[in-house]
Amino acid sequence: MRARAGQAVVAPDACTVVFAHRIAGRPVLSLRCRGVRLTFEPVRAEAATGERMSPGAVVGRVAHGGHCEGSCVHWGAKVDGRYVDPMSFLMPRAPVLKPRVTARPAAGARAGPAGTCC
Repeated sequence: MRARAGQAVVAPDACTVVFAHRIAGRPVLSLRCRGVRLTFEPVRAEAATGERMSPGAVVGRVAHGGHCEGSCVHWGAKVDGRYVDPMSFLMPRAPVLKPRVTARPAAGARAGPAGTCC
């Protein structure tokens, strides 16, 4: 995901910090939230391992490291030890309804029964 260095990373729910260390020179933060393990990298932890965090609490900040150098965060999720798509935990976007298009018939053409096209 896009991010900027120093940007706050917040707990998405009531979570416990389960890992806050460096891996391969990059700061990594993992949270356990209601049975889901979320991992963020590169994120410098502002909470200690074992600390319980309330929803919205700042748990860390986007750091430098990796290929995007402070302009992105890698985000992973596991449930029961299996990787899952972390995007599935985001609020779904509401559908966008497009307005009905009413076409005007070309000169000399006959319109359909409702006078609409397509």
